[in-house]
Amino acid sequence: MSGAEAAFMTIDTGKLRRSANQLLPTPIVITRVTETAPGFDARYSAISRTYSYCVLNRPYQSPFRGRFVYYHPGRLDLDLLAAAASLIRGRHDFTAFTPTVTEHNSFERGITVSEWRREGDLLIYRISAAGFLRNMVRVLVGTMLEIGRGYRLLDELPELLNGAGRPAAGETAPPQGLCLEEVEYPPTVLKSAF
Repeated sequence: MSGAEAAFMTIDTGKLRRSANQLLPTPIVITRVTETAPGFDARYSAISRTYSYCVLNRPYQSPFRGRFVYYHPGRLDLDLLAAAASLIRGRHDFTAFTPTVTEHNSFERGITVSEWRREGDLLIYRISAAGFLRNMVRVLVGTMLEIGRGYRLLDELPELLNGAGRPAAGETAPPQGLCLEEVEYPPTVLKSAF
């Protein structure tokens, strides 16, 4: 087959999705395959990313959800968590929320969604932005949990969001509660979907 013929080949996106899912480990599932325009880059073409972080907040651990949630048995003040999340919305310097040694040159990020909600015994934090720093969501969660426990004052958060150093923020929350929920791309780079 010549290069010209290969350029006009179409890909059966449904078949590609089914085949890829057979090869992936159980916790990873492809729900949609989309053909993209030339020049598409999965990382740099994205216009928004949304993460969630789940905290199991009850007196006892779950044998079934333990791999996917951070277990915290103590009392957490949802009103304080919500107030902290609202301060995070907007454009800030997140230097305090990423490791001191980093590959990033700019630490400013614009946060469009930052909110906590309770669903039964789960506290779920959701955050959206065009981009994030390494460990940023987990350090934000760790810092907000300190506020929700009463170990840190809510009034400290604006200073942290104004370029304070990493040691000023809270501990990095463990990885098991973090989930990348969605990556959004401009419609112009997406051609078709199945």
